[in-house]
Amino acid sequence: MAFANRGFQVTGVDFNERFIELARKKASERDLPIIYLRKNVLDLQVKEFNYKYDYCFIPYLMYSTIPTKRLRENLLHILYSILKADGKVMFDVQILPKVSSLYRLVYKVNKTIAIFCGGNREYQLGDVIKNFGFYHFFENTREIQHEITNSGFKIYKLIYHPRLPFILGIILEK
Repeated sequence: MAFANRGFQVTGVDFNERFIELARKKASERDLPIIYLRKNVLDLQVKEFNYKYDYCFIPYLMYSTIPTKRLRENLLHILYSILKADGKVMFDVQILPKVSSLYRLVYKVNKTIAIFCGGNREYQLGDVIKNFGFYHFFENTREIQHEITNSGFKIYKLIYHPRLPFILGIILEK
């Protein structure tokens, strides 16, 4: 809503109907013309957008909750196509602390089990179930940079949190 207050055309996307209704109510109380789409962001189609955006904001480590590299890259491709020529995407990710050889061994065992049991064949180092949800912790900035460059974006800025070194803020530019 902060962007709408500053005159930007805003489209909010969430798969949870309750959150959409709460946001609509708040926008209506403030007389803000925000468009809401009840969808999973991974199911967005470019044809759903009639205009190009200046910015896209992915809040609260949501990018890290997307379960595979392929799906994260697909989302970045969609965002790339709906942004203006100099448009920017802002999000944050979690970075793994130092990865031990034991952690790597556990990863290899888990990936083997997943493959043999018909589980997630795209299991990656850094994939964890935490607090009843999936998270992908990036091993280092090179890993996230690789995903970003595969989508066509350029890194505009990396922002390291001074007190939380495992959180990395990222601004991409088209």
